[in-house]
This record gives sequence, C-alpha cells and structure tokens, in this order.
Amino acid sequence: SCASAEADAQRTPVYMDIVLDGSRSMDGFGDDGFIPGARGGDPLAPPRTQGVCDSDTENCNGNPVPGRGLTGKKWIAVRGALNAFFDNLAKKPADGTLGVALVRFSGTGATGARTNLRVVDAAHAAALKARYNPNAWPSGGTPLDDFTESEVSFLKAFTPAAPLRSGGKRVLVLMTDGVPSSSDGESRDQKKNAVVTAVSAAAKDSKTPVTTFAVGIGNPTDPVEVYDESFVSRVAKAGGAAEAGCDEAWSGGATKPCHLQITPGSKSAAELEAEFTAAIERIAGSVLGCEFDLGRKPGVAIDPARINVVRIPPGGAQSLVPKSSTDGWSYDNEANPTKVILNGPACTSIKSAEAAGTRIKVVVGCPTKVN
Repeated sequence: SCASAEADAQRTPVYMDIVLDGSRSMDGFGDDGFIPGARGGDPLAPPRTQGVCDSDTENCNGNPVPGRGLTGKKWIAVRGALNAFFDNLAKKPADGTLGVALVRFSGTGATGARTNLRVVDAAHAAALKARYNPNAWPSGGTPLDDFTESEVSFLKAFTPAAPLRSGGKRVLVLMTDGVPSSSDGESRDQKKNAVVTAVSAAAKDSKTPVTTFAVGIGNPTDPVEVYDESFVSRVAKAGGAAEAGCDEAWSGGATKPCHLQITPGSKSAAELEAEFTAAIERIAGSVLGCEFDLGRKPGVAIDPARINVVRIPPGGAQSLVPKSSTDGWSYDNEANPTKVILNGPACTSIKSAEAAGTRIKVVVGCPTKVN
C-alpha cells in the first residue's frame, strides 16, 4: 500500500564493438610458411581453392599455392562461434539492451567497412557474418594498434538509435592471435604500448568510458613475435575488464591471465570453437550483468531510502530482494542513484532464472528493506 510506483527493471544497455583479427596467421600461416597441423578442411567452403599466399610467393618460400582446400583451424573456430552467437541473439526478443558491431582487419586496413552498431535481428546477424564468412579469408599483417584507436573513437562518439536504448555501456572486444605488426618506423613494442595506452585512456574517461575485453588465441610457448600472451593480458588489465587477482605478466604458468586465453596446441577446430563460444558468452554475460536502470525522469527526485527490488517468478509469489552489497542489491550512487545493481548470489540467481521467465521489478515509495 505504501508503493507509489513500480515498473519492470530494464538492464543497462550495452554497445559492443568486436574487432576481429583477420591476419594470415589466423589461416595457419607462420613466418616460415604454413604451421604443421594448423589447417583443416573447411566445413563452409570445402572446395576452397585459394591458398593464403597465392599472391605472396616470397613469404611462401617460392610455393605460391600451398594448402589449397584448407583453412586455418583458428579461423574455422572463431567463425563458427561468432555465427552461433549472432544467430542466438537474433532469436531473442529485441528489448534494446544489446547492440553489436564488427570490423575485421587484415593487412593494413579493414576488409569491408565496420557494420552498423545495432540490435541483432536476422538482417543484422547476416550483415555481421558477412564480414568473415566465406569468401572472406585471413590475409596480411596485424595493424591492431590502428584499429584499437579507431574503434575506441567510434565507440566514444556512438549515439544509439531505437530500438537500442540510450545510456549504455561501451564495450570493445579485441580478438587476436598475434601482436601488432611493425610499420611506419615503429617497432612491435611501440605498437603494443600504443594499444595499451589507447584502451587505458578509454577505460578511465570520466564522460564516455570504454571497457576493453581481450581474447588471445595462441600458444604461450610460441616466441613473442608470434604470440605475446603477456601483451594481451596487459591490454585486458588496462581496458578495465580483468578479473581481480589476475596476473598481468601471465606467460602460461599457474597464475590466472587477465585476458581470455585460447591455446590451440593440437586441438581440433571443434574443440577451439567450443572455447571461443565460452569466451564470447562469458563476455556477454559479464557486460549484460545485473545493472538495472531506475528509469528516472529529468527533474523527478527519487528517495534512496524508499526503493525496493522485487523478484517475480512466472506464476509464483513475488519476493523482496534485500539491499546488500554481498547478496542483494546496491545503488550505483547512494546519494544520487540511477541504477540498482544485484550482487553476489542474488545476481547469479536472477541470471539463471531469467531464461524461465523470472523478472525484476523496482518499487518506489516503501521503506527500503536492508539485509
């Protein structure tokens, strides 16, 4: 009876931009030619006729057409994982919560322009997949620094259009199996530092912060000019997406990397695809977390002492979620709240129950129940 207003809580929207490494190493090519066991039959393009080095005889040691009919297992895997991710998003109701863009780079530029950043329906899923599905093959070097800087700028300037809601979190996802190529008189180390500097500055921006996740695809035993796992961990740490207690200098030991690590080794493309899928879903689950907008209107005050969060299962009795920083909810700002954030088991529980139709409602007017 004390409630003056109530509404289904809406998750804080997310604007996600995926930067996909399309360099030739993703097709199983190393400094001295094709890496043994790194390529396999392509399930989406069995009759593929183009070798990675058809137009690059010098770096193919005089053999311009090796590996015809094969594709790098890393490329097959990431392609399959992204296809499944986008198809699943397209099947869900468009609630304006998640918008996705993708750009694939190779050589010194993008292969096709960045897609629009929008809610993923069937049409947008097709546009996203067109950036990397056959006949889009990895080639060239790794201009990771250029694309990191350009995509950070894009995200910071991005303005959503309906049905994607405003006020969202900006998220950059870097997926790479290498290190930046040296160019323009700058060394690889200088390029690495440029990437770390760009994501660090973006994460710390007080007006439009950008959080950067890094997915590293490579063997920690490889030399650093092939795969530098410590660099990828530095990127994730600087970008603000690292878990507490991670090792920024991780090099394959018993500590936890700050990035999401995928180690090819002798794994099949199917095994790698499962790992890619888990990494993508983990990122999505993290950014689409347990932050819910209060739905404040300009000029309308909210009494922080008279807000409650209610859990409503399908066909069941509703229950209050107590205010608690460990197992309940809290504000983003106690003095001037705009969001409620579910914490600990309360967050885990609602995520697992939402698939069955459980909803979260914010009720205004009654004294806040504190755990």
